[in-house]
Amino acid sequence: MFKSVFLVIILGFIVFFSSAQQIRPAKSAEIYRELKTLKHIPKVLYLAAHPDDENTGLLSWLINEQNVETGYLSLTRGDGGQNLLGTEQGAALGLIRTHELLEARKLDGAQQFFTRAIDFGFSKNTNDTFKQWDADSITADVVWVIRKFRPDVIICRFPPTAAAGHGQHAASAVVAEKAFAAAADKNMFPNQLKYVEVWQPKRLVWNTFRFGSTNTTAENQLKVTVGQYDAQLGMGYGELAGLSRSLHKSQGAGTQSVAGVRTEYFSPVLGGPAKESLFDKIPINWSEKGIDNIDELIDIILLSFDYNHPDKSLHGLLMLRKRIAEIQDKNLKKDKLAAIDRIILSCTGFMGEVVTNQAEAIAGNSYNFRLNLISRSSTPVVLEQINWINQTDNLNRRIAGDSLMTIERKIQIPANATLTEPYWLEKPAKNAATFSVANDTLIGFAETESALNVSLSLKIGTEKFNIKLPLSFKKLDPVKGDVVEQLRIVPAMDLSFAEPVYFAKDKEDLKITLRLKANKYINYGKVTFKIGSAIIANFTGINLQENTITIKDFIIPANELSKIKTNQNKLEVFFLPRITILSKGRC
Repeated sequence: MFKSVFLVIILGFIVFFSSAQQIRPAKSAEIYRELKTLKHIPKVLYLAAHPDDENTGLLSWLINEQNVETGYLSLTRGDGGQNLLGTEQGAALGLIRTHELLEARKLDGAQQFFTRAIDFGFSKNTNDTFKQWDADSITADVVWVIRKFRPDVIICRFPPTAAAGHGQHAASAVVAEKAFAAAADKNMFPNQLKYVEVWQPKRLVWNTFRFGSTNTTAENQLKVTVGQYDAQLGMGYGELAGLSRSLHKSQGAGTQSVAGVRTEYFSPVLGGPAKESLFDKIPINWSEKGIDNIDELIDIILLSFDYNHPDKSLHGLLMLRKRIAEIQDKNLKKDKLAAIDRIILSCTGFMGEVVTNQAEAIAGNSYNFRLNLISRSSTPVVLEQINWINQTDNLNRRIAGDSLMTIERKIQIPANATLTEPYWLEKPAKNAATFSVANDTLIGFAETESALNVSLSLKIGTEKFNIKLPLSFKKLDPVKGDVVEQLRIVPAMDLSFAEPVYFAKDKEDLKITLRLKANKYINYGKVTFKIGSAIIANFTGINLQENTITIKDFIIPANELSKIKTNQNKLEVFFLPRITILSKGRC
């Protein structure tokens, strides 16, 4: 019989890796839409609490009908939601819902942002919510996104009242109002100003709604007609919204694709009133911004755009790029140059990827990669230089039209390359309501871009372009065909516990079983078990062969366990390798 029992809990999470971002040309209809967006200056930020809170019909209309750059800021990643697809909860569910949102954004075209807030479940009101959430840190995150994205209009999905139906919903409106003013105040969160400038949006509005028996719309509010049919999409924006929202599969959020127009309502909150449109008294195009000779160039390109031969627009696009590079507004110039560069690469039919047959890599090791490039344009595309991470090649070589160029190279992964994992899960959360992010500049991103890239210097016409291609894993799947994934940087060895819970009897040794997966030859490694800051056992002399899995028992002495005073503890295990790389053929 147990005199005393303590519970040892091992926590883990499922890692969900996204597809690597190869460069591939957009379809002609997408290029045409991006050209129209290039002409428009305003930006819109939609703000709510959770994945699937956003008004996908409105987002689709803003991007495809109004042709304005639009983002959705979800304060949380939906960690506290339900899961109809599996058993994942907490951080693992938040990771799934993050990628559901990213898939939805691929359909409607909006950008996606997040804060460090954790969805801790239902709360009755804002008082309950802010007992969990740190209002200042969440406001700082929203201010950071505003200063980086620089929206002219911010749209809240919810009010700060009980009509929001959920404490976190209402809290999102409270935070939005604080951030609206704070983003323009240099005394608020001044550390951010090392990287961004203050920014004042023109207005904050509330997108009122009818949810069940709750109707917050009124005839004296600003009314906007959305849902129009878009021939380039082959559907109306309401139909597109249904497809987008239905991608929230873990929440069982399948939604009808409804054809036909409908009315959206908006109530003013802060900033200048909107009487005729969301963009009242906001410069819509370059001419209204006081910048000449850009609208006219874009109009000419749009008028002559050939859907079957988009490369015919390259001459005009290269002239336009030079003109945009001359403007004084550095933030606007940066945004629009990035946009036109994407358009130009798409018009050349350019595709680029750097791929290997290895799904996982270890820092310091070298792997064989293939650089695949192709251009489908009569305008010459010249590959001037390749930076392979650890060396540079100067080529000045034209990429032959519609003929795949393949260059093979062994690339060494830098010894200091960080492990591949979601940036908001790299460190333990601050508390049950806030993630801990070591690098503040990552806050807001849905996920981090790859830090391991091959850089190319291209010349198209007389203009130079610098592009990055992430190191990727590519395989042929018998069901899916080509599958391209991010190259995962893994540790020399992976540890996992055989059981999630262990019980220890008083005055008896405790046997812990570990699964040791060696991704590299391990010579005389050390395993350490800790509870809190206390080391309770060390085991040295661990020797493992490369690419092997070993199940090994470790006995923790009873006298070490007796030093632990509480009955329930979290046991952690650490591994320190002393790594020796053997030459091929040696024993």
